[in-house]
Amino acid sequence: ERSGRKLAIAEADKIPVISGNPERILVPVSNPATIEGLVDFAILIRDTQASQPVYMLSVVPDDEFAQEQILKNNKMFESAISHAAAADTKLNLVSRVDLNVANGISRAVKELMINKTILGWNGKITTSNFLFGSIIENLISSTEQMVMVVKALRPFNTINRVIVIIPENAEIEAGFNTWLLMLKVLAIRTSSMLLFEGFQKTLSEIRIFYDMDAVNLKIEYKVSEVSHPLIEHAQQGIEQDLYV
Repeated sequence: ERSGRKLAIAEADKIPVISGNPERILVPVSNPATIEGLVDFAILIRDTQASQPVYMLSVVPDDEFAQEQILKNNKMFESAISHAAAADTKLNLVSRVDLNVANGISRAVKELMINKTILGWNGKITTSNFLFGSIIENLISSTEQMVMVVKALRPFNTINRVIVIIPENAEIEAGFNTWLLMLKVLAIRTSSMLLFEGFQKTLSEIRIFYDMDAVNLKIEYKVSEVSHPLIEHAQQGIEQDLYV
């Protein structure tokens, strides 16, 4: 494991960085109760200059009821379209028919050239997930694009602080700058401070990144090399905190 990590660090500079592609956000949904929160998050992080709409995806089983289910889903998503339109955001509905939800999402990511996918999360582990892996795990293993997993418990405009728990060697992963930019947008639009907690080397790279930016952000850094810092935060967090 240690040898593999050293090799990944050594090879980090060889990873090609593809930039300049227009932002395309995909929001796969299946639970009507989570639609508004996921759409709100997509609107919150979306580039205001983006020409592309936000894509809302439903994946339906490949059976004799597929067409009927697609029509039902389209009807269910009408309120989400109106909700997005109120925020000057165009929402396009897309459907995929597939026996496997993760495969349907992955196919849509490729076909629509998506570079940001926003998934909902209920925090539950079912027997099926335990045996075959969750949709999230299967999707992450099948795409190299950014995947954000969101659990919206309360309106995002109530956030005061964004707490970012960073794994070791995050700075050598592809997409490091991309998620730092996303967090900057999130902090600006919610008027929140950023608290980064992780290993010293990673925090130093984050500090360099934000020091080059002219935007005045309130940022704090906390060195922590414990395995599970979230356990500590879970006892100290408040309702206005957003954990990343």
